[in-house]
Amino acid sequence: MLLGYEDWQIDWLIDHILQHRGAVGGYPLCCPVTLAGLEWMRAAGFRALPPIEGRALMVAYKEWIDPLEADADAELRELLLENPDSVAVVRFHMDAQDAKEFINFKSPGPWQIGAERIAELNSRQRGLVAVVIRRDAIALS
Repeated sequence: MLLGYEDWQIDWLIDHILQHRGAVGGYPLCCPVTLAGLEWMRAAGFRALPPIEGRALMVAYKEWIDPLEADADAELRELLLENPDSVAVVRFHMDAQDAKEFINFKSPGPWQIGAERIAELNSRQRGLVAVVIRRDAIALS
């Protein structure tokens, strides 16, 4: 409050931190999920990424998402709309060293992580997986 933030902004930040249960920090990575994947994650308590049917999981780096900034999620929309079966984009966090074992950050993203490595990726992620954008919440223009 001393910095001039309104109550709703403070509440949003507190909710954001609590959703990640200490996962703030590290590398925030995002990936699209299908409806079946979203249901699987819900059943797992949003503690892991779902198995996928394809050969690779598409992953992008997204540091901060400001829900009030109209253009902030343009990259996420693009990631979501690449696959017509995707219904949402989720974010998970990894320690920098762990993330570098899966992704070559020297090459431009988004990156692909083989489907066979998802279990290993899940064992190294921090905090809960959070839904950051849903297909039904964006205008498809």
